[in-house]
Amino acid sequence: MKSPSVLTLLRLVLLPALVLLAGTVGYMVLEGWSWLDATYMTVITLSTVGFGEVQDLTREGRIFTAILILSGVGAISYVFTVGTQAIVAGQLSGAWRSTRNRRRINRMRDHFIVAGYGRVGSFVANLLLEQNQAVVVIDTDTERLTEAEAEVERLHFVAGSADQEDVLRQAGIDRAAGICFCLSNDADNLLGVLTARTLNPDIFIATRAEEVQNGAKMEFAGANDVVSPTSAAAYSMAIRMVQPSTVKAWEWIRVSNQEGYVLESVQLGDSSEFVHRKVGDIGFRAQYGLRVLQVMREDGTLVPDVSAATMLLPGDSLLVMGSREDFTRFCAEV
Repeated sequence: MKSPSVLTLLRLVLLPALVLLAGTVGYMVLEGWSWLDATYMTVITLSTVGFGEVQDLTREGRIFTAILILSGVGAISYVFTVGTQAIVAGQLSGAWRSTRNRRRINRMRDHFIVAGYGRVGSFVANLLLEQNQAVVVIDTDTERLTEAEAEVERLHFVAGSADQEDVLRQAGIDRAAGICFCLSNDADNLLGVLTARTLNPDIFIATRAEEVQNGAKMEFAGANDVVSPTSAAAYSMAIRMVQPSTVKAWEWIRVSNQEGYVLESVQLGDSSEFVHRKVGDIGFRAQYGLRVLQVMREDGTLVPDVSAATMLLPGDSLLVMGSREDFTRFCAEV
């Protein structure tokens, strides 16, 4: 059952008000009563409580009262019925979604939990989804979770505090592969890390630390990896300026996961048919469906920008991207 529209909600509010106004004006015009007497008479008439008339009614007043009872009771019944349906529909819909969400989480294995769905948490969750990982989000803001549930597919949500054992259990902490604490408060992250490590000694825990000096505390509590958003942003910008090839490699990894490709490294032996040949002459794309991203020489020298003129030498390690089938076929000929 769908939720009531805005027009329906307006009707629920305006219809009783219009009936009350019509009854008050009617008694004031027909009987010459004051607005207080007219309003009181309208209220007791619509409520059908059986009180006596405020004053003796004329013939016209009695006819008007009969009409007011029929129309008013019908209007009130309509408001009560539609309002009840709206409330019940919302409750049933919410209960059904909650039950379905809980059943899906209970079936999950090796999934990832993201604690906190703010700016950092939502970004982490979306990146995990891009890599086709199952994700459960924990957040105390139920409105934020409701909005995210409507906008983001394949996300599962648990409302509550991520430092509570029962909430972590609802998210499947005992079966999860990893959990990332993205809360804005270091104390909350620290307590969450400690609780998660207690519930699952083997789980991988990553956490956010606003203050760099709190990183050691996070690790002592059981975190495998501690990230400071400020430090990470500064590091990323610096790397982009001085080592753009490193950033390019990470972008390749992200694209390969999104497209269903694999990113693998293969080393050329001395007797390989590919050594002492140029990349353009081998036809990696045309013959094998692979793209050579980087070449690492045997002496550790990196060739980050591979072109058709790049010469392959014995001992070179090639970083290639392609489908699993194409990579397997290529390895058989190396």
